[in-house]
Amino acid sequence: MKTKITVIFMLIAVWALPSVSGQEMTAQDFIDEANSNLKSKNYKEAINSLNMAINEINKMLIDKIRLTLPEEVNGYKAQPDDDETSGSAAMGLFGGGLSVERTYHHEREQAEDYFSISVMGNSPLLASVNMMLSNSMYMSGTGNKIIRLDNKKAMLSDEGNGSYKLQLPLSSSLISVEGYGFSSGDSFTEIINKINFQQIAEVLSE
Repeated sequence: MKTKITVIFMLIAVWALPSVSGQEMTAQDFIDEANSNLKSKNYKEAINSLNMAINEINKMLIDKIRLTLPEEVNGYKAQPDDDETSGSAAMGLFGGGLSVERTYHHEREQAEDYFSISVMGNSPLLASVNMMLSNSMYMSGTGNKIIRLDNKKAMLSDEGNGSYKLQLPLSSSLISVEGYGFSSGDSFTEIINKINFQQIAEVLSE
């Protein structure tokens, strides 16, 4: 009988405990936390909170960019594995910037040609691409071509063995399209012409 009463009291004690519901913190939560830390002059924690807020904003931007990248281009479909890699199209944060990439394979059987679209913020390659685009001596010496996309200049490179690369520099981001196993530069250019680069730039506020 004593044991039974003890068990009942234990159950009542468990039921009386306050319920705990976890809630993921948002960018705004971290900003509010930073303001609170500033008021209390806890500057180290304020910086940490602001960095966490920046990370959350980057995640939001990455998701928005991923949704802007096409699901299909001329029969080439985005691979679902990219989304599973890290939840947002193989996204990652590098050196304070952001990187989003999607890979596309053709629907036809035994197709060996494929391509990828990548968007990188604060890319270390940005300065060198801009320099090459403005240097006529370099462009004529390498055989690379300058093409215009939505009133922006981009560099198209023949990497050999059916591989091609397009690099489109924006003010602080770099959009790259890399193709592999293509029969000609024209077939790769067909892909380029179907991608809405302007829409991607607008998402990046560039």
